[in-house]
Amino acid sequence: GGFVKYLEESIDWQQVVPVVDFVNLMTYDLVNGYSQVTGHHTLLYDYRPQQESTRKCVDWLLDKNVDSHKLIVGAAFYARVWENVDSTDHGLYQSGNFFKGISYRDFANYFNDSSGYKYFWDDKCSAPFQYNARKKLFATFDDKHSIRAKAEFVRTKNLGGIMFWELGNDKTKNGLLD
Repeated sequence: GGFVKYLEESIDWQQVVPVVDFVNLMTYDLVNGYSQVTGHHTLLYDYRPQQESTRKCVDWLLDKNVDSHKLIVGAAFYARVWENVDSTDHGLYQSGNFFKGISYRDFANYFNDSSGYKYFWDDKCSAPFQYNARKKLFATFDDKHSIRAKAEFVRTKNLGGIMFWELGNDKTKNGLLD
């Protein structure tokens, strides 16, 4: 959409990329707090029209001849939660209002067995999500499974690595960084 057009028209990638050591790609918040429709905010693969994804971002830059070793993909150490979300497809790609963010360190308190959330994995996107049918809440996030998939993607594409936002959101032991 508009951001890609801006990047194509305003940045001479052949001049910029040779002078930087790396490029951190904010491949999270792809569906953000302004969105009125739920979706994966930090998905690896896309399959819907005009859907953003880590793969799409990386492939776009590789097509511009950006050195793969300079590309660092992003991971999210937090969830984004929407409220007033219909139960169709367990809340995925449904209308809703952004409610709040939850740090990964608080997932066990927020997404526990008694909270009413049910965990789902979207194979097409390599992304997890949770839905609470009783409270009509939808949550999108990274977890150990999705970060493992991103790490494999980084190795396969010969990329520079993974970065994350933000360390303070992780658990002190057995967190996503581990």
